[in-house]
Amino acid sequence: MPNNPPEDQTHLEKKAADEEPPRISEHDLLRCIGEGSYGKVWLARNVIGTYRAVKIIYRKTFDNDQKYEREFLAIKKCEPICRMHEGVVHILQIGRNDLAGYFYYVMEVADDVIAGQAFDWKSYAPKTLSSEIRRRGRLPVDDCLHIGLTLTAALEHFHKHGLIHRDIKPSNIIFIDGSAKFADIGLVTDISEAATWLGSPGYMAPERPGSPAADIYSLGKVLYEMFTGRSPEDFPVLPTDFGAQSDISLLNAFNAVTLRACEINPRHRFQSAQAMHEQLTKLADGQASAKQTQGVARARKASSSALRVVILYRSECQPDEHLLNVLHEQLTRHHCQVFIDKHLAIGVDWAREIEKNIREADAAIVLLSARSLQSEMVSYEVEIAHESAQHQKGKPRLLPIRVAYAGALTEPLGRILNPLQHCRWESLKDDQRVVDEVIDALQNPPSTKSPALGVKLESVGGAVPLDSRFYVVRSSDQEFKAAIVRQDSIVLVKGARQMGKTSLLARGLQQAREGGMKVVLTDFQVLNTTQLESPNNLFLTLGEWIATQLDLDVMPHEVWNPRSGPSINFQTYLRRNVLAKLTSPLVWGLDEVDRLFTCSFGSEVFGLFRSLHNARSLDPASPWDRLTLAIAYATEAHLFITDVNQSPFNVGTRLTLEDFTSGQVADLNQRYGSPLRSKRELSRFFQLVSGHPYLVRRGLHELVTHTTGVAELVTQADHDEGIFGDHLRRILVLLAKDHDLCEIVRGVLQGRPCPTAESFYRLRTAGILTGDSTRDARFRCQLYASYLRHHLL
Repeated sequence: MPNNPPEDQTHLEKKAADEEPPRISEHDLLRCIGEGSYGKVWLARNVIGTYRAVKIIYRKTFDNDQKYEREFLAIKKCEPICRMHEGVVHILQIGRNDLAGYFYYVMEVADDVIAGQAFDWKSYAPKTLSSEIRRRGRLPVDDCLHIGLTLTAALEHFHKHGLIHRDIKPSNIIFIDGSAKFADIGLVTDISEAATWLGSPGYMAPERPGSPAADIYSLGKVLYEMFTGRSPEDFPVLPTDFGAQSDISLLNAFNAVTLRACEINPRHRFQSAQAMHEQLTKLADGQASAKQTQGVARARKASSSALRVVILYRSECQPDEHLLNVLHEQLTRHHCQVFIDKHLAIGVDWAREIEKNIREADAAIVLLSARSLQSEMVSYEVEIAHESAQHQKGKPRLLPIRVAYAGALTEPLGRILNPLQHCRWESLKDDQRVVDEVIDALQNPPSTKSPALGVKLESVGGAVPLDSRFYVVRSSDQEFKAAIVRQDSIVLVKGARQMGKTSLLARGLQQAREGGMKVVLTDFQVLNTTQLESPNNLFLTLGEWIATQLDLDVMPHEVWNPRSGPSINFQTYLRRNVLAKLTSPLVWGLDEVDRLFTCSFGSEVFGLFRSLHNARSLDPASPWDRLTLAIAYATEAHLFITDVNQSPFNVGTRLTLEDFTSGQVADLNQRYGSPLRSKRELSRFFQLVSGHPYLVRRGLHELVTHTTGVAELVTQADHDEGIFGDHLRRILVLLAKDHDLCEIVRGVLQGRPCPTAESFYRLRTAGILTGDSTRDARFRCQLYASYLRHHLL
């Protein structure tokens, strides 16, 4: 990710405009957003419209080929390790073009400083810890604790896997969906590499850098800069008002952590990032306990204090100013502190004062008229309020009022305000009603729509965390865990997209760990084109992943025999250098193996998996008896593997994930705090999304976090800009790539059966259709049928 300050952005773009950007597979390079010693970082968009960051490393920037190759190997080793921790930016793809003299890697993209992940690429500016410190000054100690805990855990993850970062500083820490992550991993290298003078002034340890202790020193300087707002060169000087702050004891304790992390003598520092993490955990636990003790007093104080309200509007237009004056007068009579920018002189202080008042407000009233929708200032102020609410437990609450306007909202207003309840004003006779509705909304916020119910929400999408209260246990869970306990040779988990295969696999692997087994996880979705170029590349990659996760001494390339085939080499390595070295059983989780079905050598890989099963049956006393393959996939294997004797998909324990039942949806609704308040609402919701795991959780999450009711959710569900819009558009993109499949879906919409078994299985694999055969093929849920009918008929 980029580490350039905003003022360098124009220079970067002008410089990049003079160069023809390289072609990166399945990505359009939009803008250059960063530049380092060895290459550039580009904002890119992939084929399904998702934004990514692409770093391109050029051979010409290195003195020799050896240094260039060493950089490539470091990124290659870092790729699987990055994806194993949420505190590190994920590398999603690696590729190289030796003719053109570069290699590249694709990463998650940072939030925009204003719009988060919902940004316009033309105005995108990455949100880094450096930009946050510049914007906010010193951060609250609670934020510092939270960020510190995330980064120390991520740093321990690096060190545990034999890597060091070497360039920890605020500009190399980004935010993705609001969470801090280490980025700019181009300097990450093996601990065993010779230390070099790399890093950034102010953050480099006084001894020769390139060690875990030096990383801890750099992170200590980052924590100092966060909670003091001062330059790292000022360390250990504290702010002049440090002693006057109310949370002085916590600040002193946090300062003690930075002092120890930045000791001149490395032996006096924390001896590991884990030790530093544990110290911050103690502070966080103590802070949580103190907050609980003070909770009642704070609640009383909050209820007795006047509400702070800002009114966002476009000046010098009617009837906006009329309603502004009415609201100002009436809310002031009801003891609200009302802020409007009517009496401020425009300038830098004016802009700062507006932002300060918005961020400190309990509520922000937005006057939406035909003219205010054209105001960039109104849009900007709404974005500030929305961004603040994400970090301040919903404050300020946004209260939109439509002023003689019933049309569509422009962006970004539509994205932010459409999900909210709108008050309507049409004429002067509506003055009092609008005032009453606003006062009622201020005094009686809808508790059923707020996470304040005690339900700790989590993001929806991807694997469900192991400790999640929202994970639904299905019959397949017990069957899977039983197979792991039995140490079956192969356990197959089959299900369409977003059915929970990865989440189930994670729970089975965790049970294996708790049972004393060794565990390896391979996600085939992260394989890049180079790794899938040949069977030799793939088997070497698989062996490296296994060796890395098990901390083995011998890497596969050290014992690879060029006279043997790739599968024989891998099988020999697995037997001699993996299983023979372990004293406990090994469970190897293989997720998203569907990627191999379309590979020219996929049958060779699956044939090897089948041969491992056969070898175990033929020789129970061999090391193969200690190996279990847990394979998760979606595609119908028989469409690609015609020789049953070469298929691992017709042996072992076979499990199929099913959608949630209506009872499981009702149970999940209760865990979310019952936003569906009656059997009728439950039935209406289930009729819309059926038991589709992702759609169920996404819908319940929306009902809890916004003022959307069930009726409004159902009405807007199949809209392109609705809450399921991204999910539905992905299905449309999938169908658009295949004309024949698209025509078959049109036929099903018109009541015809699938014409072939293959087309039915492909659509069932994609999660679009359900059923047991071509004749009873039907759409997975009403939402899919409604959306596709609108776009295809």
